Amino acid sequence: MTREDIRNAASTLAHHWASRDPQDREGVRRLIAAYPLAIRVPLCALILERVHATYPPEALQAFDNLLFDMADIEEAL
Repeated sequence: MTREDIRNAASTLAHHWASRDPQDREGVRRLIAAYPLAIRVPLCALILERVHATYPPEALQAFDNLLFDMADIEEAL
C-alpha cells in the first residue's frame, strides 16, 4: 500500500466515520482493525487529522474514543 493509497483511504474512512451512521462507524472500525499495525498507525493519524479539520467535534471525540478502545484491545492481546 502506497502513501497515496493510505491518504485516499483515510479521506474515505473519515467521511464514513463522520456520517454518524452506526453501521458506517462499525465498518470503519473493522477496516482499520484489518490493516497491519504498520499501516494502521499512519492511517489512523490521517483519519484523525481529517476528522478534526473537517467534521463536528462529536465526530472527533467519537474517533478519539475508538482509538483508545483499539489501543486497549491491542494491549490486552
